[in-house]
Amino acid sequence: MKQFCRWFLLFCKRLYRCFAFWGVILLMIVVGLTFSYITKTEPAIARVLLVQQNPEDPVTKNIVSTLLESRETISFVLENDVNRAKDQILHGKADAVWIFPQYMSDALQAYSEGEDPQSKIVIFQREDTVILRLARERLSAAVYQCSARYVYLRFLQEKAPNSQKVSNEELLKYWHETSVSGELFSFTDIQGTPESSDNALIQTYRGLLAILGTMLLLIVSLRFQKDLDTGKFAAIPQKNCILAEFCYLLAAGLHYGLAMQIVVCISNAAIFSIEEAICVFVFIFSITAFSMLLRSILGGKRLLMVFLPALAVILLLFCSGFASFPFQHILKWLFPPTYYTLSLRDVSTVWYGLVYSILVFAFALALRFVKLYFSRSVSN
Repeated sequence: MKQFCRWFLLFCKRLYRCFAFWGVILLMIVVGLTFSYITKTEPAIARVLLVQQNPEDPVTKNIVSTLLESRETISFVLENDVNRAKDQILHGKADAVWIFPQYMSDALQAYSEGEDPQSKIVIFQREDTVILRLARERLSAAVYQCSARYVYLRFLQEKAPNSQKVSNEELLKYWHETSVSGELFSFTDIQGTPESSDNALIQTYRGLLAILGTMLLLIVSLRFQKDLDTGKFAAIPQKNCILAEFCYLLAAGLHYGLAMQIVVCISNAAIFSIEEAICVFVFIFSITAFSMLLRSILGGKRLLMVFLPALAVILLLFCSGFASFPFQHILKWLFPPTYYTLSLRDVSTVWYGLVYSILVFAFALALRFVKLYFSRSVSN
């Protein structure tokens, strides 16, 4: 144990001289700051301007307030001047302009009675994209919330003649007292866990950090192979080489895990907890075993250098959440970031990553011993 601690300190000093190590840490900080900026701004992919010709109309105020409260893929902005709003369309600063009529209440009243409204919502846009069609669906939902009361009054007048003796104020009083709560749609993952757009963004962010950690350990493994080739670890007995490599990779992994935890907390993606620390530690152990296995398979420094870019692409495809294709759900279990992101959703699944780490580490040791046995057989 004393020798292990001595190696750990020596390898830490060597890591501090590695520019690639600090480069990955810096890249992680940049990713964290970028994520923090995105979560604090509107993640909009379309900008729609709302113009009220009569700001005092209660129906218009209700519709506009409903649209302004939504904060997802479409950004709704209130604009006072129609001409200025049209100029923003012409100069590409907005995607569409919705102009609400002066008497929106009368328009909805006429529409509920089956008549053609004399004033309508006027829409200006440069092109009819899929995003703008989705935006109009949101407009229709907001308009429906306001027009439903007129449909309600008309239904009572047609189906319940006695209701004509009751004023609309009394009928609408019952309407307002009837509480309708809850959501019609619920978004979950394949296991049934509730999901949201923010959760999906955080999972992608954590997946990117996990991929960076995996690549960092592979770079450190490449550096360890380079030090072996140059004889810098010649003083270490060959029987202790595996332990030295494990210590070297673990030192880098612990540094990255600590930095990752700090960046995640700063970017408001999570708060520090024991469960979080356990997930990070098991992830560090898994990428350490994974890096040792790859070095056992590839061996030489040149093969490791050639394989690194390809592995980065593979990890981005299978573990980041950016892509979806056949057999992805099967092949992703070969890589450590999958188990890390899984444990973040449910800490009780952290033992999957632990079992994966033990199996990979055992396979790496078995492969080393097989190679050593054949090398001795050939030399004899």
